Amino acid sequence: MEQNGVLRVVSFGRERRVPLVNKPLAEMAGSVRAPRVAWALHAGALALHVGDEAVNDFLSVYNPVVLRLRESVPFLPLPTFTFPVWLGGLIGGIVLLFALTPLAARRSPGLRIVALPLSVLMIFNAMGHFAGSVAMGSMMPGAYSSPFLLVAAVNLLVSARTTWKHAPEPT
Repeated sequence: MEQNGVLRVVSFGRERRVPLVNKPLAEMAGSVRAPRVAWALHAGALALHVGDEAVNDFLSVYNPVVLRLRESVPFLPLPTFTFPVWLGGLIGGIVLLFALTPLAARRSPGLRIVALPLSVLMIFNAMGHFAGSVAMGSMMPGAYSSPFLLVAAVNLLVSARTTWKHAPEPT
């Protein structure tokens, strides 16, 4: 029987009251934008994206493009990578992002300054994979995970611009 948003459940002779909804929908959506959650989701989406790129041989696309760009624009400082250096650097960066999550939970002003350009950079990264896939006429390495990265980056941007200005999150 339902009464005031609480469902009365009787099983094996025991009665329990179960709330039908723990939180209002707006409050649940707000929790996704909480700095700690937004930061951790972004780090997780980036880890997924790096895995997608690694499994689908991203460097076989990236390195030749960089070499062609260097020929036409010699002063452009774009590096080429070997797989171990590229993957090791990205794994280190992702570990650092996850390690900084407690600072996001405390709404660190310094981390907010990092979150704003980082989220914009990842938005451009995701969009670049979409554009590259259209230009190549097939799915570019990293394109499958780009929607997750895009959503997480936009969420981090919104979080950094709105919720990080307030008091620290309760733990």
